[in-house]
Amino acid sequence: MITLVPTTAASRPVLAVWIYTGGWSISAICMIWFFYLENFTLNWWKAYGEPLIPSLFMGLFMEVGRFTGGWMTSFVVVGIICLIVLTMYVELRVGKGLGASRNEVMR
Repeated sequence: MITLVPTTAASRPVLAVWIYTGGWSISAICMIWFFYLENFTLNWWKAYGEPLIPSLFMGLFMEVGRFTGGWMTSFVVVGIICLIVLTMYVELRVGKGLGASRNEVMR
């Protein structure tokens, strides 16, 4: 999937983001199905909800930027900054992020 995106969406960066997000969603659905088949417990929000929020914000800014013409580059930069900041926020919250869950399990 990663190698096909540049060839199919080379001139449309917004489409590329949605293709990657769609691939992530398919991967999440497969993992959910695996957990269901193996009867594993899963914290749905921490596993799939929180990690999707930064990507959705980035996609939103890039989609809005598509309609602004010359300002699209600015919106792409803001979208990437949102992706990084929100990802760091989700992962670094004390006792709330996925990293905290992993550390608790390993103790």
